[in-house]
Amino acid sequence: MSDVVDGLQRDFLTGNYSDLRIIDRNDTVYNVHKVVLCHQSPWFEEAVRETGDGNTFHLRKDEPAAVKAMVEFFYTGTYSSNVDTISSAVARLYLDISIYAIGAKYMVKNKALDLAQVAVRHIQRDLWLPDQQNVLASLPQLVQSAYAEAAGTEESLLEPFLAYAVDNSPRLLRSPGFRGALDALPAFRQSFCERIARRLDFYREVGELLEERGTYAWACKSCNKAFVGMARVNAARTKCDRCGFDGSG
Repeated sequence: MSDVVDGLQRDFLTGNYSDLRIIDRNDTVYNVHKVVLCHQSPWFEEAVRETGDGNTFHLRKDEPAAVKAMVEFFYTGTYSSNVDTISSAVARLYLDISIYAIGAKYMVKNKALDLAQVAVRHIQRDLWLPDQQNVLASLPQLVQSAYAEAAGTEESLLEPFLAYAVDNSPRLLRSPGFRGALDALPAFRQSFCERIARRLDFYREVGELLEERGTYAWACKSCNKAFVGMARVNAARTKCDRCGFDGSG
């Protein structure tokens, strides 16, 4: 089977035996194979059936870099070459969002996973790249972009941004831009507040702030085990590691 996969990847790189073309809005041409695309995308399968002998698809409305990632996924099961060369975490995240959108639009999926899931994994990784100041500053726009691409309904795309926002809530809540984003996205605001409330219910302050160190002390409401965190809301912890209490019940 690996020989077949290797052969298909070589055919993609060389254009051998290609019977289908994808052209993006920059007029980049991808010489691909119907058997590869149609087995991984119901959208392309139906489109090929409807066009009969037609063998060219113009994807003018889609982000060219996302088109490239989709084609790469068809032949490798992942995407990397056009993302890993981008040094800015924010730029990578915008591209991840576009790749999620194109994967969902064309229903790109193989036996193991789908392109949208791969994009979510990249988002989870790229959110924590060593560019945190810019990621935090751009988070309102990133969240709005994610909602626009997902039409506010795809939880899998929004979950990494929600978790990241909760983990960084002490800093973000001091940002007018983030507060404005919460006002503009009521569904995200509700989910964000619910998560913060759950963690606040789990944690209660048991010690005074140590001014010189900037730490807070907390205790589990169930077993009274003490914890220390760098922020008033210790967002990194969701349950007591001694008794398992998670604030519910």
